[in-house]
Amino acid sequence: MRPEEFREMRVKDSYIVKIIKDRLVNKHQNAKIAIYGPPGSGKSYIGLSIGLSVDPDFWLDHVKFDFIEFGDTVLNPDTPDGSVWMWDDAGLNMTPEEWESRGAKFLSFLFQGSRNMEGNGKQRNHVYIVTVPSKIFIIKRIRGMFDLILEASDVQGFAKPLIPFDSPLDDGRVWKRYPKVNKQKMKLVEFPMPPERLREEYEKARSKNNMEKMRMALEEAKKEREIKALREENQLMKLELQKKKIEAANKVISIKTKAAELRAKGVKQRNIATELGVSQSYISQVTSGGK
Repeated sequence: MRPEEFREMRVKDSYIVKIIKDRLVNKHQNAKIAIYGPPGSGKSYIGLSIGLSVDPDFWLDHVKFDFIEFGDTVLNPDTPDGSVWMWDDAGLNMTPEEWESRGAKFLSFLFQGSRNMEGNGKQRNHVYIVTVPSKIFIIKRIRGMFDLILEASDVQGFAKPLIPFDSPLDDGRVWKRYPKVNKQKMKLVEFPMPPERLREEYEKARSKNNMEKMRMALEEAKKEREIKALREENQLMKLELQKKKIEAANKVISIKTKAAELRAKGVKQRNIATELGVSQSYISQVTSGGK
């Protein structure tokens, strides 16, 4: 919830923000926005700036760093109509396979079915902001579902806006174009920097989340190493057991061969057993074909 001292704060609407508000208020539609850029490009601050401009209740509690938390929040039927929800650094701790099967799959279902999710008996329209570290995360499966894709530039607060649309060639591809204002293409949009307090709270929460993820990754690595060590130990035990079986088999062969040689020389079985250091019954067993 936005603190009271920031309750009356109003950010000057950019053209992009006006597009989002138009979808929510006039067209009664969701707005789905993807923002991509490498670490330090300012993509998250752009997302925060949009949230502040559109939703009067938007603050850090509307920003989720975890896939499960984001999903639980946006699927909650009590989320207010017109609210903004941001999944920051989406897919950062997922493999490409996990992103395809979990993250992108969830967004696909959310974008297609969210207008049919009822909150307090009425249809809801939300703004979903998804920030990703690279455009490769905006895979074909969900690319055309976004209403706006923002590419964070090298300068903080600036982004290149792109509107995805289906290829006119009807070949299943998704093309992108710059939005136009007064017939002029908008190739770069400036977003105001979020207030310092929100930036500080965001950086603390993000740092805490990253530390937790790193600890989890470290614990997983430790467990994998322990499992590997156990497997190697088990393999060594198997090899040692196999070695003992081979040694035992070779011993039987050796005793059997020597016993046969001594018997051929007329040595009595009792003396054979004494010479070979085994019992007479064992000599009988190996020389009769037993193991």
